[in-house]
Amino acid sequence: MTESGHRAFLESPEYREWSALHRRIVAGEKLNAEEQAKYDAVIHRMDAEEGQQLATAAAHTRAQVQALEEENKRLRAQYEDLYK
Repeated sequence: MTESGHRAFLESPEYREWSALHRRIVAGEKLNAEEQAKYDAVIHRMDAEEGQQLATAAAHTRAQVQALEEENKRLRAQYEDLYK
């Protein structure tokens, strides 16, 4: 989720409702089945979005590592050519 999408989600009625349910849970209240289902659905959505963000970050990091490995290989070859 983009930062603007995340901000929009945090300002959404769905998140506000979830937040109110979360505060009730933290206070020790029990939710009814409908409330629990709504709460769980938002938790699953947030977990999925976090997973997507982590996967994107991991892919970006792998690409950076590959680029650095290629640069390292090129520089080592250049070093060998200069100091043979």
